[in-house]
Amino acid sequence: MQERQKYVEKAQQWLASAIPHLARSNTCLYIGETSAQYPAEIAGMEGFARLLWILAPLLSGGEASDYRETFIRGIRHGCDPEHPNYWGNLVDNDQRCVEMAAFGLALALPNTGLWDSLTTDEQRNLACWLRQSADIQIPDNNWHFFPVLVQVGLKCVGCHYDMMVVDKHLNAIEPFWLGNGWYSDGAGKPRDYYISSGFHFYSLLYSHFMQDVDPERCLRYRQRARQFAKDYIHYFTCDGNAIPFGRSLTYRFVQVAFWSAVAFTGLDVFSTSVVKGLILRHLDWWMAQPFIGHDGLFSLGYTYPNLVMTEDYNSPGSPYCVQSITDSGAAGGECVLAGRTCRIA
Repeated sequence: MQERQKYVEKAQQWLASAIPHLARSNTCLYIGETSAQYPAEIAGMEGFARLLWILAPLLSGGEASDYRETFIRGIRHGCDPEHPNYWGNLVDNDQRCVEMAAFGLALALPNTGLWDSLTTDEQRNLACWLRQSADIQIPDNNWHFFPVLVQVGLKCVGCHYDMMVVDKHLNAIEPFWLGNGWYSDGAGKPRDYYISSGFHFYSLLYSHFMQDVDPERCLRYRQRARQFAKDYIHYFTCDGNAIPFGRSLTYRFVQVAFWSAVAFTGLDVFSTSVVKGLILRHLDWWMAQPFIGHDGLFSLGYTYPNLVMTEDYNSPGSPYCVQSITDSGAAGGECVLAGRTCRIA
């Protein structure tokens, strides 16, 4: 368990460095000026939500409970339309819809305590705020998964969820399927890390949590992910680094998010030891890069701070989408993945 603890402690260090920068009743993360195409208030909400990608899996695995109440306070106030720091009502093509995916996962993962820590009224506020994702227009690309993950999260906590919303968005994704494991990020659009860390990552999570109500689609997603894995394994070197190509390279860890989803959902494509090696070598490679400042905060850039490597939708909080932390590493004979324990071959 020593190796697992190493990664848990690293993730908790990232949270500990970011938490002092939470503001406005803990509803926003402010760690620098933003030049993103959306306002500073939304960028701050984005930063808060992206920390949930770290926090929720740790909580589900029995870790980081000391940080739970800090984020509960933010959720309590951010979803309250009567509170001055309410996260607000969504409009078409709203960045806040993207960030709702983290809330969907946080609700879907077991034993996080996030939902149960809210009162009935607070739960209602959170559900109402999230349900806005079903009513707005969004870009015709990977964004279709975000309203879907909201519905998945609502289902997992026993709230009403809408399969019409799910079908609408997942049917819209089907024309992007190219075959042989690959999608494009919209009709005629690029193929880059959004395919692994968006399409396949989200669809594997869907297949895990929605098997009981949508088995045919879940099976199709898992079959496609198996095809993709046989290509994608060649994107990683024996040292752990991956090919830098395409958009949003400042997201860094999402390059390995697909393998975390493979491990968490038990996809039968490579042995657990192979998948574990891909994930841990990649995390270790990033830990050797100087992208974290002396203050412990993630920078914008790639292997080091570099604004040339950013997009117009990157704010200072954007790099915290640490989806690979759904896999916390392990030692000895077991691998603990967000509460799921697998034997190592």
